[in-house]
Amino acid sequence: MRRRAHTGDARRARARAAAVRHRGAGQDRAAPDGAQRAHGRDLRPGRRRGLRDHGEQPRCGVRCGRTAAEGVRRDRGRCRQQRQAHLPGEPARQRGHLDPGRHARRVADRPAGGGPPLLRAGAARHRAHHGAHPPLAARRALGPRVTGLAGSVPPAATAAARPPLEPGLRLLAVGLVLGVTLVAFETTAVITALPTITDELGGDSLYGVALAAYTLANMLSIVAAGRLADRKGPLPVFLGSVTVFVIGLLVASVAPSMPIVVLGRTLQGAGGGGFGPIAYQLVKRAFPAERQPTMYVWLSAGWVLPSLVGPAFGGLVTDHLGWRWVFAGIVPLAIAVGAITSRPMRRFGPSSPTDDPAELAADRRRIAIAAGAAGGVALLVVSLRSAIWVVLIGGSVIGTVIAVRMLSRLLPRGLLAARRGQPAVLVCRLLATSTFMGVDGFVPLAADRIHRASPMVQGFTIIGAALTWTGGQALVARRPDVRPHRAVMLGFGILALGAVLSAPVLWEGWPLWATFLGWAVGGVGMGVLFNPTTVAAMSYAADGSEGDTGGQLQLVDSLGFSLMGGIGGAIIAVADRTTFDLAPAIGLCFLLAVATALVGVVAARGVLAAPD
Repeated sequence: MRRRAHTGDARRARARAAAVRHRGAGQDRAAPDGAQRAHGRDLRPGRRRGLRDHGEQPRCGVRCGRTAAEGVRRDRGRCRQQRQAHLPGEPARQRGHLDPGRHARRVADRPAGGGPPLLRAGAARHRAHHGAHPPLAARRALGPRVTGLAGSVPPAATAAARPPLEPGLRLLAVGLVLGVTLVAFETTAVITALPTITDELGGDSLYGVALAAYTLANMLSIVAAGRLADRKGPLPVFLGSVTVFVIGLLVASVAPSMPIVVLGRTLQGAGGGGFGPIAYQLVKRAFPAERQPTMYVWLSAGWVLPSLVGPAFGGLVTDHLGWRWVFAGIVPLAIAVGAITSRPMRRFGPSSPTDDPAELAADRRRIAIAAGAAGGVALLVVSLRSAIWVVLIGGSVIGTVIAVRMLSRLLPRGLLAARRGQPAVLVCRLLATSTFMGVDGFVPLAADRIHRASPMVQGFTIIGAALTWTGGQALVARRPDVRPHRAVMLGFGILALGAVLSAPVLWEGWPLWATFLGWAVGGVGMGVLFNPTTVAAMSYAADGSEGDTGGQLQLVDSLGFSLMGGIGGAIIAVADRTTFDLAPAIGLCFLLAVATALVGVVAARGVLAAPD
């Protein structure tokens, strides 16, 4: 009896070894049955009888009725480890010589209900609980799955869920992007022409006022336009903004003196400030949720082309046609943008209309508070440039107190503490724009004063950041599964790295192309964090308050640029009046920008989109 048992064990071992050898020899599961039976006839008669005695077919288990998982369990001499069992119909992922592709072909050819009874019962329970699986061919046609915050969504299904925009929305998108581009183009072109204007009109003392007037009027207009767009509808506010913007261009183009130029710049800022909040409101109201991140990218990209060609175009027009055409040449473009956008905008009425005197009085108070905030910021910026220490310290303190007091009534509570949610989102935008301005605004100055570069080279030094900003936004828009706070933290880290890489521009022997590449890294960080903060901020816009929320976002952007520009300008002014060298002064601006970015990394932990 012992000898017979030993002989039976030996036969079983030899049968398993033969099965493994023939399986490893490359015998395909998709081969015809005749070919496999012919291969089975090549075995010795004794081996064939042994296989039959122990339940094995002469085909060596290649097309027998076992599943892939069962075949691996029986073939213990070849593969002793087994992974988690696969679902019915999925390709096998066990180790060994069971190729997943061959098993997939076998499963596709197997009739419904095939396999051992226990496996069929488990598959039936799984279908009852999770639903039936689509056929293998259908799953392959859908492509790989993309796992995000909303679950697993096949790319083909996502594309099918995004139908093309109707012609009216396409025209609206084109008009909104062109409006933002027009304002950006006017801003960048006038900066190039302003030195020539002050030389011709003899207004060097009003050079800084002409720049500050535009920014402060823009801040006031942002708040007023957002609130009025919610109450009256976007169309009348947009047409009013275009009208004021055109009047400002015409006033500046015929200005006989520098004060009139300042008046024209103030009207331009008041009119241009209405474009941003209305654009954000219409993106939130008019476009589907899956299209909104892409629209925010395009609105931000509206600044890229003007940043590239605006300064050069402004200098070219000033040299050949005169500085007045820098303003007059934009007038027909502004009228065309108003005509293109007004037609599709008619379908959107007021989001929160009201005739309540109390609410209307509250709106007027809000606009007055915005004017007070703009005045406080203006006092702070002007005081920081004063050569009298009493005026510098006293005016800065008073301006800061007024600005903080007024802004705390315009923006959500918890802003100073970066409270989790919308306050943290707005704080991150404020810190991001401040960091960007702390480097982008002073790299051209270093290229001019330290490296003696031409104006064209100075402009090209910071062009890389404008390009990579858009690239970073496009990268984040393709990854909707990334959580907002992680994207913002990563963006601040990259932005700080870009500021550090740009700091060697303070050395006279440092090549400017290296500064171009270093600050291009910072542009990537700005693009990575910009879109998530925009989407997260607009997610808190309740029905009827989209313009107000968009105005808050534009307000903190303008505030960040103004504050860092004023503080950095004050540092440069102190270096100009004292023995403090220019290079350490610019380096202090870079250091302040890096510190601001690191604070943003901490504040980004509270970035959170509003729950659906």
